[in-house]
Amino acid sequence: FVRSSRCHSRRERQRGQRQRRQVLNLGSNALSPAVVAALCRCVSRNVSLTSLHLAGCSLSDQSCADIVEALDANRLARLRELYLGNNRAARGTAHRLAGCMRALAPDSVQFSGLRTIGALSLAGNRISDAGGAELILALEDNESVHMLDLGANELGPEAAAALRRMVARNGALRELRVERNAGLELHLEGLVAAVLANEASALRMLHSSEPLAPLCAGAGMPPTSLGWDNRAVLRFLHDVRRWYGPPPPGPVAEGGVGDARPQQQAFWVRVMRRETAVGPRRERVVTVQWWREVLAET
Repeated sequence: FVRSSRCHSRRERQRGQRQRRQVLNLGSNALSPAVVAALCRCVSRNVSLTSLHLAGCSLSDQSCADIVEALDANRLARLRELYLGNNRAARGTAHRLAGCMRALAPDSVQFSGLRTIGALSLAGNRISDAGGAELILALEDNESVHMLDLGANELGPEAAAALRRMVARNGALRELRVERNAGLELHLEGLVAAVLANEASALRMLHSSEPLAPLCAGAGMPPTSLGWDNRAVLRFLHDVRRWYGPPPPGPVAEGGVGDARPQQQAFWVRVMRRETAVGPRRERVVTVQWWREVLAET
């Protein structure tokens, strides 16, 4: 009886561990169609998986689309990370993912098993320019995806136009990877205007093969910005959006900026009092003063 109880408790413990499995990493393994079919059955029923790594698994476009469809059909899924990089995913996968992302919009009446997805990686595939544009546009009103990796996917000007439109509306995306897409990276100038136009933008990092600062030299960036990395450029754009905006209602307070352009006059006054600062703070004050002069001339 004691031995039977121990065996029973061991089986229960193993069953509980399988049910609580949260990370499944099958990366760098050539998965056969039979394994893919079994994986689809698994993810369509599993309720504890939060991270699925399938990078470098030699998956075809149809296999990737089938996996996405299985995840989408699981209404109890809690997946937060999906990595499908370095496979052969193409426009079919992008189209299926775009449908899932549109179902995540706040005004959508559909329900997707990918509603909790936060990180989506498709780097090193064959999404194509049209497929990338479709997927990017589906993220316009998305509120869950905070990291999107579309590096090395043959993206071009169509995807670049979709990227500008998406960044101008999306308020959740914090990190975007588009490196090794030469056709897209030649058209990133409009990203600066998109970030400035979106008051809710959360974008803090853009990974590209070439730095963003030289591409934005003619878009109102200060002369000292040519040596900045992409993170510094985006931080500056967010700062400018916070410091400047439409004139606030009412008269300008004593000690304000005169033309009432900054929204937060008290914050501006504190910044202007730091003229004796040194190092990075000094550079920040000089940059703010430069922007004040530019806006005074307009």
